[in-house]
Amino acid sequence: NVEKYYELLWNRHRTLSHKSRFIGDLNPALQTEIAIFLNRDLIATNPLFSRANDGMILSLVRALENNIYLKGSFMAHKGEMGNQMYFLVDGEACAALSGKVLVHYKKGAYFGEISLLLPGHPRACDLICISDVETRELHFEQFQKICFDYPDLKAVIIDHLKKQNNIDEHLLRKCEASVNTNDLPSKINTLEHTYCLQVSVIL
Repeated sequence: NVEKYYELLWNRHRTLSHKSRFIGDLNPALQTEIAIFLNRDLIATNPLFSRANDGMILSLVRALENNIYLKGSFMAHKGEMGNQMYFLVDGEACAALSGKVLVHYKKGAYFGEISLLLPGHPRACDLICISDVETRELHFEQFQKICFDYPDLKAVIIDHLKKQNNIDEHLLRKCEASVNTNDLPSKINTLEHTYCLQVSVIL
């Protein structure tokens, strides 16, 4: 399996490390241009990006990390603390519980967003690769940085969660509550704006 993993990694990316990317040596403008080119299909076909503005999309594609998984391997296990969401670039995967397939994911799907909205929340099921899989992954730390500049990103994700028939209503309400109570960037900006207006009136 180790040999097959590196063979797949080399065939797809001409590297022996999924974290080793040649674009790291380029200037920020070229890094962004290449990131957009490499993820153009993901941006064009994924509904999550349809409501995102240009700045949000640029921040997202720069933050995505490449990864690959072999057929039959686990991307995540039930009960573990999630730290990222997945965008399925190639291959097939499924969400399963006690050996029963709950959701079947194909190329273009995305999943695991609960881990970004509710950090520390345990995974509700296993994520298993049905074939060799290539992903782009958004990790919690990067997600938080993007949300500081674009607080609406959380609302965008929640809107898409609401359209899924398989989401637990209680979990959805917890996600909505976390956004309402922890959306600090927008609250801070509002307070600063209000304070500046008050000061300007006094002066």
